[in-house]
Amino acid sequence: MLSPGHLNQVETAAFPLAGVTAWRATFVNGHVEEGQNVLVTGAGGGVALMCIQFCVAKRANVYVTSGSEEKIRRATLIGAKGGVNYKQQDWPSKLGKLLNGEDLDVVIDSAGGEIMQQTSKILRSGGRVVVYGMTADSKIPYRMNQVLKNQQLIGSVAFLGVL
Repeated sequence: MLSPGHLNQVETAAFPLAGVTAWRATFVNGHVEEGQNVLVTGAGGGVALMCIQFCVAKRANVYVTSGSEEKIRRATLIGAKGGVNYKQQDWPSKLGKLLNGEDLDVVIDSAGGEIMQQTSKILRSGGRVVVYGMTADSKIPYRMNQVLKNQQLIGSVAFLGVL
């Protein structure tokens, strides 16, 4: 197998796995459609970058989070409408301002933790949070306010039978 000059063979072999993970999170489980508002967390990660590109190609309105202003800037260069730094405590309200009063339809998340609580106020009723990783926390609290808004928490992996 030939690899691009900046990747070794192991890194090259992993590339399709990131693509399949992103595809499943975005389309199979997230059901992202044209015109929807989508948040992709962790904008510097390989899967997240593919999710951003898939959503942009589908003509969704993509927003991102990252702990790095540079990664947010790079995400906007590939089509994201904007982003917020998740290290700032008030990032959900800042994201709400970027949405201009609209709600998110889908959140595609790699971190876990408080993602449901953090996005609940800006995630529409019936909105979906698709989680393909738990790099920040291995628990995701799902509270009654999410139940009452019929917000869905959906796990997503590259293929079934992983565990």
